[in-house]
Amino acid sequence: MKVRESQIPEESGKAKNINDKESKEEKEDTEEEVCLTSVIYLKDFGVVLQLRGIESIEKDTRFIEKPRARFQYGITINKGIEPTKFIPKVNISVWFETEEERDKRFEKIMETLVENKFKVIDT
Repeated sequence: MKVRESQIPEESGKAKNINDKESKEEKEDTEEEVCLTSVIYLKDFGVVLQLRGIESIEKDTRFIEKPRARFQYGITINKGIEPTKFIPKVNISVWFETEEERDKRFEKIMETLVENKFKVIDT
């Protein structure tokens, strides 16, 4: 009966990963980029929301009668949605006196999402 001797040094009984050194270096590089969840801080709304908790961002309009009759223009997040465990904050609105101001803020939100690698399809 022939017995073959291993060419691999047996320092311990545990299996070794050949790329152990490389995998440690890769792990160190990616540790800095670890992100548990993505959130967005909306200063105008005074709220921080998880991006997975945003179902819709809509332009909105309302009529105010007092103290003077006028329209206000707003942005509403999760309009008309029932609160759930995953979407706890609904009907969050911020209002502006002009359509131009509202549109400027809306575009800023969309730009922020695109800058942070979110795919926004504009038609």
